Amino acid sequence: MDLCLFRLHFSGPVRFGVTGIGLEETDLTLAADGLTSAFLNALSEALGAAAVAAFLSECQANRPPAIFSNLFPFGPAPENPSKSIEVLPRPLCAPPCTEEALRLFGKELKKLAWLRPHDTAAWLQTDPLPQDKLTKLVTASQGLVQQKENMDDNGWYKEELRPRVALDRQDQGSSLWACAAVRFASRAGLYGLVRLREDFRPAWLQAMRLLGDMGLGGERTYGYGEFQLEGPFPLGADWEPMLKLPAGRYLLLSTYFPSTSERENLARALEAWDIEERRGYVVSGRHTTTLKRKRVRFLKAGSIFQQPLQGALADVTPEEHLALGLTHRVYRAGFALTLPLY
Repeated sequence: MDLCLFRLHFSGPVRFGVTGIGLEETDLTLAADGLTSAFLNALSEALGAAAVAAFLSECQANRPPAIFSNLFPFGPAPENPSKSIEVLPRPLCAPPCTEEALRLFGKELKKLAWLRPHDTAAWLQTDPLPQDKLTKLVTASQGLVQQKENMDDNGWYKEELRPRVALDRQDQGSSLWACAAVRFASRAGLYGLVRLREDFRPAWLQAMRLLGDMGLGGERTYGYGEFQLEGPFPLGADWEPMLKLPAGRYLLLSTYFPSTSERENLARALEAWDIEERRGYVVSGRHTTTLKRKRVRFLKAGSIFQQPLQGALADVTPEEHLALGLTHRVYRAGFALTLPLY
């Protein structure tokens, strides 16, 4: 399978819901399980339900035709706005440095959310980082993924609160509320990595281009989430250090759900990790239902494995789904996309 990079250029606002009450919060990125589900809905619209069934059959046989990473931001480099750079989430392990360096830089390191690929590779090395290189890493990473009201000033995005009015059905009383969304600058957006089987590339391209017209995320009725696809193309030179990390350390860039065979030894395979709960409603094709899918917990991107792990599909089909009118099972993708590859 080839490892490729693709970019999404959004023509308008995009909204990725977060857990909580109300719609006044939005996430900047989209997890791999959500992206895969959206892709399969587009694949169903483009090539029919049989194409989705074949995809799931390959996944259940541990031969997924495509494995997505989460979507992460890209945008203009602070030192050279004409150049676009991609960023990765800060690894959940500590960087290789002395106790004294951790005391000096601990607060700054914890505040970092994003790193460039070559800085991420330095973070994951086993050899200690000299203090001057650690200082350079912190300085270079503090100005990444900037939110600015004036996005022409090297900003990557800004958050918007859009006013909405709800009318009561009985007395037509009005209630004002707001919906949050993200708008990316013209030279910024989201990118992802995908391990793509060559024979599946034409179907992948067709489904992703249709997904760009269908929209990604929430509030698609209002035109949110529409994008133009760029790629897929091979990773550039900036990514080479991430592909040559020392053995025994793998950075997770997707959501991960352990397969049955992996659960017994999972604790020994993990070095640093965090867990997130994923929940929501069932969407089938272009139709959103009122059925809640089962909750599932995934390991988050940024977790560190000490040995290769593959992952599996998580079955989140609601109980008594046939009686509720849902004629198929529902899955969330938990396949691990890690760097380096294995």
